[in-house]
Amino acid sequence: SKEVQQKNHGLEQELQALQTSNAELKNTLSHTESLNSEQRKQLARLRNDLVAALNKEKEQSKKIALLETELENKKGVWGTLAGVFQNKTSPKK
Repeated sequence: SKEVQQKNHGLEQELQALQTSNAELKNTLSHTESLNSEQRKQLARLRNDLVAALNKEKEQSKKIALLETELENKKGVWGTLAGVFQNKTSPKK
């Protein structure tokens, strides 16, 4: 009887240790899940920021291309006007 009581007491202590360990693991799991959730949100925000930056880059590239085309057209106009002006003001041979 005494031996059974000692064995029972040992098992109760083991059970208590396992319950404590289980509670600690649950807390760790909860904390890890919370961190994981926050990191997923941050990743989503970063992806959205990246998409927005890429879209803005495309838009800026289009604007630059249009401005470059416009500049080339104006250079052509000024070159033509300068040529006409030079032809009219140069002494005739």
